[in-house]
Amino acid sequence: MKLEDIALFKDEQIKKLYLENLNTNPEDFILKNSKKYSHINLKPIAEQIKNYRKAKEKFPVLAKNPLILYDKIAIQQASSQLAGEFKATLFSGDKFIDLTGGMGLDTIFISKNFKENYYCEIDFDKVTLFKYNLDELKINNINIYCGDSIEYLKQFPDNYFDLIYIDPARRDDVKRFIKLELSQPNLLEIQDLLLQKSKYVLVKLAPAFDVDEIVKNVKNITHIYAIEYNYEMKEILVVLKNQINNSIKLVAKDLKSDFIFEGNYDEIKKNIIFEKDIINANYTVQLHPSVIKLHLTKTFSDLNNLLCFNLNSNISLGNDKLANHRNYKVIDIFDFDEDILKSKIKKLKIEKSAIITSNIDIDVEKLRKKLKIKDSNKTAIILTTSNSNKAICIIGTKID
Repeated sequence: MKLEDIALFKDEQIKKLYLENLNTNPEDFILKNSKKYSHINLKPIAEQIKNYRKAKEKFPVLAKNPLILYDKIAIQQASSQLAGEFKATLFSGDKFIDLTGGMGLDTIFISKNFKENYYCEIDFDKVTLFKYNLDELKINNINIYCGDSIEYLKQFPDNYFDLIYIDPARRDDVKRFIKLELSQPNLLEIQDLLLQKSKYVLVKLAPAFDVDEIVKNVKNITHIYAIEYNYEMKEILVVLKNQINNSIKLVAKDLKSDFIFEGNYDEIKKNIIFEKDIINANYTVQLHPSVIKLHLTKTFSDLNNLLCFNLNSNISLGNDKLANHRNYKVIDIFDFDEDILKSKIKKLKIEKSAIITSNIDIDVEKLRKKLKIKDSNKTAIILTTSNSNKAICIIGTKID
């Protein structure tokens, strides 16, 4: 969001116009008001109307104040309210600093648990937007620094902070690569400095990062959290402590439900036995992707008496339903073949069905056309692969 757009919303007439049109379609807003307000640039107002609607879903607490402003790109990239609130449950203390402030949403949530707080951001426009929003929210316990946060951090005494938070961005020229050394700032280059200045460091990473690579390259890890919302991975959180740790706790968490599962990195079970007793299962259980991300598939399946197909598949079989999971009553299980599947669909008189895939390369829309079935959330055709890379098909009905 540009400086002139932020300045626009300091005008009382603009605020009134904006508030009166929060429920108006942004395009209709411009058409309706372009003649009357020909002297005003209406596009930033229309943009904020659009952003406000997204904010109501993603940050309902903040959106209670409709005068909070949002940057179009930042609102897409920022953590949700649930993610911010979850981070805030992990730490408390005296001094906290966010080295990559951005819109400052995580700063706002985490800072509630600390007495002395710092927000750092090199982009002046983002800093100006953050200051504007703090005024609207009447928050006055956060110190703001605009500039190089790493150089700023060096000015503080060792062990000054209880928590440093950092959300490294992938550089624009290498966004297709998922490597820690290509992040900005470079986490691998500054991790010693971070641990020198703070008791704890909380690092937010994109869900595409590999857990084994994180453990291999990052020092003094105590916890790795895989955060999802309703079966969609959202972020990875890595906790570092300024002491050498003997073990790393893995935590899989779904923000929508009560699901949480913990394991230990050193005790990950990577051996898998598949295909015995496969036909006798009553239910198909769709495991949470956070469990798969942390390589806890076998550990979780063993503890819950499930038969897992593949370490990289979130499809398991069991004799009972599993709370906080998607469960399907098994109708049939067989080696996947399109002709056999067509025959079974015809026999079962299935005209509508969801098609769910996990760890298998299949074009769902092409398959749907071949099968001539419409979408539905009641019946499911589930496709995955076994540990021996054999394609498996399960037909089931969803259990609410």
